[in-house]
Amino acid sequence: MHVVVTGAGGLLGRAVVSDLRANGHVVRPIDLHVPNGETWGAIDLRDRKAADAAIRDADAVAHLAAWPNPIAVDARTGWADNTGMTANTLFAALDAGVERLIYASSQTVLGLAWADPIIPPDYVPVDEDHACRPSDWYGASKLAGENLVESYARNGQLSAYSLRFPVIWEASDFDRATGRRRSDPIQAARSQWAYVDARDAARAVRLSIETQSTGYRLLNIAAPRVFSAERVPELVERWFPSLTVADDVQAVFDSRRAETVLGFRGRYLWDLGGINTSD
Repeated sequence: MHVVVTGAGGLLGRAVVSDLRANGHVVRPIDLHVPNGETWGAIDLRDRKAADAAIRDADAVAHLAAWPNPIAVDARTGWADNTGMTANTLFAALDAGVERLIYASSQTVLGLAWADPIIPPDYVPVDEDHACRPSDWYGASKLAGENLVESYARNGQLSAYSLRFPVIWEASDFDRATGRRRSDPIQAARSQWAYVDARDAARAVRLSIETQSTGYRLLNIAAPRVFSAERVPELVERWFPSLTVADDVQAVFDSRRAETVLGFRGRYLWDLGGINTSD
């Protein structure tokens, strides 16, 4: 399959390009900034004509391009870029007759990860049906993207998946990433102790492209257990005392729907001693 990957120079994009190529797909990487050593040209998806030309021959598009968080850029620029690039990518895909679009969304659509003070979720585990109340331009832009993609998938013009990712970590950055999480327990609670290894995130994107289902699906993509030395019931009791949770729950941000729909379950589980590979 010929797959266009936007945001190909980013952390997730690099992992997705590598995974797709390793599994026999023909990939066209797209990014505004081309990493050193790459031979593909820079493309600005804010330019409608450039987006149309880049996607013209694709069978599927993985749209990963966007500002990555609400502090990366000022609100006006971030909102315009995130929503504009998503719209240009979607409409280019529709015009090209693309069969499948994968949209990289974010846990931040819930409005909890950047909230101050900490806002507890409505219930635990947090599944895809949880209410979304974005608290910043970034979460709002990702939710707007979900809604736009869904509106065209629901009317049958293409098949699409929106994948909600928490923080994405890669093995080469293990010490820094996990050190920051351990040193900031408040942010860990806001983000529900959720994470996903870049290799697992990339596999979820590929499985979403390869699945034969049609229509629209919204899926949480995360490791199947929290990054914490404490169990979920202990974490919920400490940080969200108004909530209760079953004793056997291992993740607050729930990705079990992805296991049912895609056969996806995170394999790279990061604990305080390093990375463990799950069966």
